[in-house]
Amino acid sequence: MNKFFSFISARKSLLCVLGLFVTLLLVMAFFYKDQFFLGMYKVCLALVGLCIGAMFDMALFPYAKPRGYLAGKWDTDIKENKTDSADFPILVGQEMAFFIACIRRMLFSLIVMFGVCLAL
Repeated sequence: MNKFFSFISARKSLLCVLGLFVTLLLVMAFFYKDQFFLGMYKVCLALVGLCIGAMFDMALFPYAKPRGYLAGKWDTDIKENKTDSADFPILVGQEMAFFIACIRRMLFSLIVMFGVCLAL
């Protein structure tokens, strides 16, 4: 039973994204009945472009992942809700490299997303 709860708690962000997607579907179906399928096509294009951009970043910079600049075992040693301490501490002296890696991944994803949306 404990494994089941850890599986559910690890998937909170996925459930949140699915909930937002279903809410978007309902809003578009209610307010934009005539253009529903065109709107869903455009939303799916944006999501696919975002995923492709993140994959390009991972393929082009395999050794400069943002998680590589985090200290310790960040996926198992979570320090949530601790005062005066970060949830995921960054290695000392690597703050700028971590920032650049995060911004680079975001820019790759956004540029490819906009490119896919404008091209199709």
